[in-house]
Amino acid sequence: MRSRRMARLVLLGLAAATALAARPAPGDAAEKIQLLLPVRGTAAYPVYLAKQLGYFEQEGLDVEVLPGKGSTYVVQQVSAGTVPVGIGVPAAILPAVARGQKLKFFYTYAVKNLFDLVVPEDSPVKSVADLKGKAVGITDLGSGEVPLVRALLAAANLRPGENVTMTVIGEKAPTILAAFRDGRVQAFGGAANDLVWLYQAGFKPRSLSGEYRELPSSGIFVTEKVFTEKRDALVKIGRSVARGTLFAMTNPDAAAAIMAKLFPDQFQNMEGGKVFLKTYIDLSTPLRKGPSGEPLFGYAMPEGWERMQKIFLSGDKPILAKPLDLGPVVTGELVPEMNRFDHQKVRQQAQTYKP
Repeated sequence: MRSRRMARLVLLGLAAATALAARPAPGDAAEKIQLLLPVRGTAAYPVYLAKQLGYFEQEGLDVEVLPGKGSTYVVQQVSAGTVPVGIGVPAAILPAVARGQKLKFFYTYAVKNLFDLVVPEDSPVKSVADLKGKAVGITDLGSGEVPLVRALLAAANLRPGENVTMTVIGEKAPTILAAFRDGRVQAFGGAANDLVWLYQAGFKPRSLSGEYRELPSSGIFVTEKVFTEKRDALVKIGRSVARGTLFAMTNPDAAAAIMAKLFPDQFQNMEGGKVFLKTYIDLSTPLRKGPSGEPLFGYAMPEGWERMQKIFLSGDKPILAKPLDLGPVVTGELVPEMNRFDHQKVRQQAQTYKP
């Protein structure tokens, strides 16, 4: 009996030692690293949750989260070495690679296309080809949905200014609804943050984006140099962001409560803020599972990047002049390690979280 009890104590001691080893020792200095975001607030919720819930700290990191001025700005700063790690969209990353920048995208954050081309649910327009002679509304000529819209039109042999019209109607739901109602547009291309308010206003959509719905909309990237020199830190950042995503997937209301404290201006209308957050949770919810059956966070999407490149090469004003070799740009090398955490523990934390 005594030997059995002793063996049990030894096993418990080993388990405790293993758990302690997974955390940095109290005297160890946390590794400082900066992470630059394209925007502040809800659109980058997993990063803020990882910071607030202590996930970065538990990995031995002291992450300074910096809000930026759009993905192009983030790409410029990461490429210049001003900050080591950034979050950006392929539309900003690939043109930089085409100009010779050595960038590496290692964590897919948004696994669904941030942009969509939609028509009313009961519209007679059943395909993009049916838009011939009609008008497509966009928020602005320089907005992120424009490359997608141009590519979809080009694939249907439609050319803006010739047999289809692209009309700037802004991003406000009442204006977009009025444009549909008055017949000024028959379709609308916009980002998730534009579309969510449109849907909230009662618009029932049908997507025309087809295969372009599952695309890597945004994620974490670095230079090749940083990828080599700070590999372990990047794994820890990715794992922390994955935990933040799973927390929000498990308990969106708890995630909203945390984000509302951080960004009260984005949650002045709490219900509207929650809808906006849930839109981004949906965009970042993995569509694939790992060997254990758990959601696979951050997975590389080479086929999605190829489809994205196809968009950037097509249309009357292509973003890319020629195809790029995406092999060195997109990597899934860190994915297994970034998913190596206790998923159930995160779920339990989310389920029992008290703001």
